[in-house]
Amino acid sequence: MRNSTDIIMKSPKRTLGIILLAVVGFFTYTTFNRPVEKKGTPSRSRGKTAHHLDSESVIRSHHKHHHNRDRDSDEADYEIQPPFEWEESDRDNSTMEFTTFHPTTGPEIDHIDRCKPHRNIAFIKVHRCGSSTVQNIFLRYAYGHDLVVGLPRMPESPWVGCGSVIKDSDVMELSEGVKWNIFAHHSTYNRTNFDRFMHPDTQFVGILRKPINRLRSVFYALRLEQYFPGLEGKENDTGLMMYLRDPAHWDNKFSHPATCFEHDACVQDCMAKDLGLPPGELDGQAIDTFIHKIGRDFSLILILEHINHSLVLLKRRMCWQMEDILYWVADEDDMTNYEEKEHFTEKMVAKFKKSSRIDYYLYEHFNASLWRQIGLEGRDFLQEVSEFERILKIVNERCQEDDGQFKIVPATDFSKEIYLTWNFCTKLRFNRLSWDENIRGMQQIHYGKVESKKSFQDRWGDIKEH
Repeated sequence: MRNSTDIIMKSPKRTLGIILLAVVGFFTYTTFNRPVEKKGTPSRSRGKTAHHLDSESVIRSHHKHHHNRDRDSDEADYEIQPPFEWEESDRDNSTMEFTTFHPTTGPEIDHIDRCKPHRNIAFIKVHRCGSSTVQNIFLRYAYGHDLVVGLPRMPESPWVGCGSVIKDSDVMELSEGVKWNIFAHHSTYNRTNFDRFMHPDTQFVGILRKPINRLRSVFYALRLEQYFPGLEGKENDTGLMMYLRDPAHWDNKFSHPATCFEHDACVQDCMAKDLGLPPGELDGQAIDTFIHKIGRDFSLILILEHINHSLVLLKRRMCWQMEDILYWVADEDDMTNYEEKEHFTEKMVAKFKKSSRIDYYLYEHFNASLWRQIGLEGRDFLQEVSEFERILKIVNERCQEDDGQFKIVPATDFSKEIYLTWNFCTKLRFNRLSWDENIRGMQQIHYGKVESKKSFQDRWGDIKEH
């Protein structure tokens, strides 16, 4: 009889089977005989209690760890400082303390895959604050991700609704139950409107600009002198300079256009009106309440004077990519031709601050809030802004070449590769009408009402026959 050694040596398959059984047995023993941690004890692998953490908790805990890590380092007093200093007069004129209502939730770049991009956003366009440039960002994002956009019923209209009211007859008809993911057209902010047409988790974004800069822009863009009887610029003077010498006098002569969109032509507290400022005289407490409400409702208020910092913060908050926040840097407009004539005195600015005091409170509050939030992002935030500005310059230069050549912006620590195709560069320069046309056609096919969809197909059939 053969002994067991002979059997094993002469049967390789049997030998392999015995080895596999031994390995499985050892694994089973070690797995089911591992010491069990008691409930509530910290998990050695996570350093936290053994509970499920949602993505927001992970992001917040990471920021806390990152912030504490910096605090414990040799540079414990590191802090991002805003590029301005508060004057005592400005601080005294403010009616409220500057508070931030929302914690920072943007991910660090090495944790970009841990968060989920947010795609339900309402951008409230504020007139003459660079809002058309930012509108392009949101509409381009919506188009690239097949999102539903709130569009006006009339294709040429820059407004949705009339003033602060949006009725069903004001919007593009969509199939029943379809809600907007993105809103980026003009409409005076009224939360009730957006609760009707958008998803419950919609985040609100706005934009502000230094009020005196906004005033200069609107004067020349809309020829605002026409709404002030008797306000006519002279050869070595302008209507704006005449207005600023006595805003209180000219405010009483201002005649609003008789349209739904009177905020298009506006001189007094115009940004606050776009954000839903209630009519009538407001005391300090009412102004505080209004600004606090905006702080609660809005996830982020961008500041035009710091637009690149604002957009990088938006990117982090919404868990977007660097490519998503790129924009076309427009050439200088004709407004620069007037700046040589205009030298605003301190007295002029002080008079205008008194005339549009709510706009100044609003701007000062959210400018300070922006820099506080940036300070919570960690030292790599300014590095990311610098990288964004470098990429933005490359993209604009290469898109201007318009030679039809395919180009690639290499990946960095803050950005994936960006492919600069003719299609991408074209969309970067799209205006509102171009976006409306493209998005409207796409939504008509995928989300339009049945009747409209049939008529669209019939029209397409007629075109093919001819």
